[in-house]
Amino acid sequence: MGAPFRMTLSIAGDKELLRAFEVLPRQLQNKIGRNAVNKANAVILPAVQSRVPERKEPMTEEQRARRHLAELIDVERAKTKRGVIKGRVVLPERSALGIKEWPIEPYYWPIALEYGHAAPGSGTYAGASLLRSQGRRPVRVRKTAPKHVPPHSFLRAGYDAVETEAASIVDREISDGLHKEWSKRTLTETAPI
Repeated sequence: MGAPFRMTLSIAGDKELLRAFEVLPRQLQNKIGRNAVNKANAVILPAVQSRVPERKEPMTEEQRARRHLAELIDVERAKTKRGVIKGRVVLPERSALGIKEWPIEPYYWPIALEYGHAAPGSGTYAGASLLRSQGRRPVRVRKTAPKHVPPHSFLRAGYDAVETEAASIVDREISDGLHKEWSKRTLTETAPI
């Protein structure tokens, strides 16, 4: 499943267009909305992928074996649940990135990159008691004081870079979908737009 990054988009604007949208059956509203969100996701995905930071320092053999994060980021097709249409950018599972399960490796580093994090300080980390209960020895971390590592946003920055373009795609696709659906209707029905 990965770690989802969600955005919310509300349909607002031209009252006649909204009325025409609301008059349609729920199934058609969802079809038009999902199509619009999927087309917008096609613009958002490359923007997010292009902003994933590259590692500059030399990598270990294990790190080289990991696939690059940008190649694994994907978008889910839009789904409708309880009348809400959701499309989301999905980060890969820990195992796909070569990250061991918590508590052995406490950070899911794509989220640590996005939001920033504290570099480990001296002593053992929070999962030490769980490791001891499993009969394993907790890992000691560096003897330095913790420091804050600033965020290197790629999800939010990618979305922000194409937000207006994605919104205009959604607007255009909803408008086109409405006109297409209303043109299929009989002559006795009149479109409220």
